[in-house]
Amino acid sequence: MPQIPSFIPRRSLSSSGDSLKKSLPVGLLSIIGGGVVVFTLLFSASTFALRTFQEQQIEALRDRLAALIDELDLPTVRAMDTFDKKLALIASLLDEHTHTSKIFTFLSQTTLKDVRFSSFAFFAKERTVTLAAEARGYSALIKQINLFRAQPSIEHIDAGSVSLGPAGTVRTTITIKVAPSLLRL
Repeated sequence: MPQIPSFIPRRSLSSSGDSLKKSLPVGLLSIIGGGVVVFTLLFSASTFALRTFQEQQIEALRDRLAALIDELDLPTVRAMDTFDKKLALIASLLDEHTHTSKIFTFLSQTTLKDVRFSSFAFFAKERTVTLAAEARGYSALIKQINLFRAQPSIEHIDAGSVSLGPAGTVRTTITIKVAPSLLRL
């Protein structure tokens, strides 16, 4: 029977097995890989040491806090806590409470002698004051509006439609948005 050639060689293709045992030169990638491994090991060791140090600090702070709590007089602490809550409540009430007395003082100081206001309406939520104004003439009304605009405690001013009143007076409605500082003590 004829022999069928095999694709599997019966002997090694190299002339000697010594060629695989030759030392390969150290490459740049091997150096970089080794450096990364060393850096990773150092980083891991330092994070472990830092974590241990922080856990020791936390434990020391817990011990110190426990000692401070033991030194405190419980009724005194409760009284101080109650007093602190009362102070916070009072501060909150004062901050939210509006005082219109400053608005009246402001109006008395900034109203020109040729202008008078016949009605006053205050809206706390919008911080607006609506005034029915009557002036001797157009120039007095314009001076009054410009005087209001020049005040730092006025954020916005708006004049309504102008009409003539009896004896040649000028009537309008002025809406003023006041700054929060004008409503606080």
